[in-house]
Amino acid sequence: MDEIGDKTYVLMLTFGTTIEQERCTDITKKLLTRIKMTPAHYPTVYDYPYEGKGGAGYTYIQPITESFIIWDVWFGQGMYLQICSCKHFEIDIICKFFMEEYLPFVDIAINRMSLK
Repeated sequence: MDEIGDKTYVLMLTFGTTIEQERCTDITKKLLTRIKMTPAHYPTVYDYPYEGKGGAGYTYIQPITESFIIWDVWFGQGMYLQICSCKHFEIDIICKFFMEEYLPFVDIAINRMSLK
């Protein structure tokens, strides 16, 4: 049996629309419940531009006991979501979740990495 942390599963989704930070928080909580993962600590949000650099948007980082979830949101362009977890998750459940939330994604990348 694999030890926790031996492998990490990564899912990246891109969306052609954006959401405000409040909805991002709400969706992240619902998503974690749906995929049975646990938030660890409070999320951190970084707004852009920063010191006059970067586009208009924000990066939302939610640590979870299984690893992390990051949203990279760029107003007027779209957003990226990365789910990284040492616990395997069902991609179909995540895809269905976003359809239910009326947030269809435009691209998807799936990966698994190992320390061994």
